[in-house]
Amino acid sequence: MKRLAVLTTTLCLSLNLAACKDSDESSNKDKTTANKAATSAGAKSKTTETKPKAADTKPAKRAVAKPKPVAKGPRLGDGNGFTLDFPAGFRKPRPTKRSVPAPSIPGGKIDMTMWLGARSGTEQVVVSVNKYPAAVFDNQSTKTLLDSVRAGGLKNLGAKLLRETDFKHNGVPARDVRFSFRRAGMSGYGRQHLVLSRPNLYQVVYVSTSRAKVDAPAIKAMFDSLKLTK
Repeated sequence: MKRLAVLTTTLCLSLNLAACKDSDESSNKDKTTANKAATSAGAKSKTTETKPKAADTKPAKRAVAKPKPVAKGPRLGDGNGFTLDFPAGFRKPRPTKRSVPAPSIPGGKIDMTMWLGARSGTEQVVVSVNKYPAAVFDNQSTKTLLDSVRAGGLKNLGAKLLRETDFKHNGVPARDVRFSFRRAGMSGYGRQHLVLSRPNLYQVVYVSTSRAKVDAPAIKAMFDSLKLTK
């Protein structure tokens, strides 16, 4: 569990019917009468004939089962510009504050607040808020900044990028990153959300030794629960 915690901490750092009528007349009265009677009988026969109804081919409606609500764990982040609900089974972690040296950016440091949570020893969640100097946003595009943060984190972890998607989260730029890793005798899979809301970068990272757990409903609900409050 400690090794997994170190790996996640390292990462943070860095869809019509037709009718007819006979009008001919006969001079023979009997014939005429017979013809009329026959015509009348035929008419009655036609009018009482009914066509069988076509079978109802509409498929029966199937009841759609509603998804079961996902149990939530502790909420964190109040007072730090965001809220997020951990999955059930995680204990509420305490925040850790630190200044990370960053000689390549103006000011030379990044102020970080980080939360680290674990469950069953095979799953870890790290949430962090990184406060950047204004010059970091002024001197590069959003894409460049997100590329840099993603690349740095995966490099430090020795992870392989599987796919990534840019989107908007609460109206601000964000990126969803999927990756795999193998390091220190341990292999696993992870998901990372990067959300930029000047001057902060919000990161939510989940890693597990099971690939299936990365897309589990409870984990998706956790990422979806992130809300920026300022």
